[in-house]
Amino acid sequence: MNTETISFETAFTLLKKGKKLTRQQFRDTCFIFVQYYPDAHSSNTEPYLCMQKGDKRFPVDLSCESIFAEDWYVLND
Repeated sequence: MNTETISFETAFTLLKKGKKLTRQQFRDTCFIFVQYYPDAHSSNTEPYLCMQKGDKRFPVDLSCESIFAEDWYVLND
């Protein structure tokens, strides 16, 4: 893989700008993004991190391993 990797600190800045991010550790099975506009069916009322895996989306609470990881990269749309 010739993808430039970044820290979560940089990844989070890009997430807040609307980018989708993933990790090499995830092996292209999922990605995370910011859900800025929870809808009427959501129990969340504020923005939150969301993970998409296949056609499933759910709120994500990242592990310490992911937060300190240096293998994040921007997913091309």
